[in-house]
Amino acid sequence: RSRIELHTRTHGAGNGNSNYRYNGVAFYDAGGVLDNLEIKSIRDTPFSGAQHGVAIYAYVYGSTARSIKIENCDIYDFQKNGMALNGDNLYVEVYNNTVTGVGQTGVTAQNGIQLWDAVGVVDNNTVSDIWYTGGGWAAAGGLYYFSDNLIITNNTFDGNMYGIYAYGNDDCDFSNNEFLNGDVGILLYDADNAILLNNYYDNNTYAVWVYNSLNATAANSAFVNNTYDIVFGGTA
Repeated sequence: RSRIELHTRTHGAGNGNSNYRYNGVAFYDAGGVLDNLEIKSIRDTPFSGAQHGVAIYAYVYGSTARSIKIENCDIYDFQKNGMALNGDNLYVEVYNNTVTGVGQTGVTAQNGIQLWDAVGVVDNNTVSDIWYTGGGWAAAGGLYYFSDNLIITNNTFDGNMYGIYAYGNDDCDFSNNEFLNGDVGILLYDADNAILLNNYYDNNTYAVWVYNSLNATAANSAFVNNTYDIVFGGTA
């Protein structure tokens, strides 16, 4: 298991144009620890819609279980994702990080912290300014696809198109988070999870959107100045 710990900047310099798979730090069938990193400018010049430019990328393809811990990192000026952590046999711990997107843009649909099939804990992070203004796609501060039994707690999602977009995952704990200044605070899409003890402030459309999730639970939360607090159904 490797450990990367830096106290200076990891600067991508916007050199993604000549590198089809441009990542800041990447793990492939590997595990490790990232601590106290500043990762920036993982993108093309100029910023483009090419689907690369990921600050921290992990993919577990094989049958050997791997674990990754990411903590105390400052991630910004990336192109596609702040983190993309993927694979059935990947366990992650993501603590105390700041992930900042480019704000409202029609160039590409960014994501902040993405887990796809992976499991683990995302706790006490701040994810902001992830918002796509083009049509047909969504951008999310936290994007969780087919990842069951996640613990997503004590995070702040500020100024994101979707604070959390959860698709096809069950038995997750989305609690004690703050969702503010977004379009949708949290969407559960084919995802039967508990979303409890969260705070939702000033979201433009829905604070909580539950779509095709028959056993989801949304309760014991604070709702302030959202257009709609909780909506079941609709067109996703």
